[in-house]
Amino acid sequence: MYIMSKNKEIMKKKSQSIVDETVKKLLNICKNPNPFCIANVLGITCRFVKLNDDVLAFSEKSSKNDPGTIYIHSELNEYKQKILCA
Repeated sequence: MYIMSKNKEIMKKKSQSIVDETVKKLLNICKNPNPFCIANVLGITCRFVKLNDDVLAFSEKSSKNDPGTIYIHSELNEYKQKILCA
């Protein structure tokens, strides 16, 4: 039991380390935490479109290797659009 929980702890730390390193690299490239810049670096397309009032945003992927597209309601203010992109 101890070995399994220790292995889970090690894997969690490794995963967090990978995430931390990825975030550092993205921030270094973008020079700021703007989610639109980060999406662009990752190859994710952001589109601003008129959506129904009850749909603020959605995303889609056409294949496993497709980085995807985020569709964001065009009539929202910039702050809300950034939150939805992030």
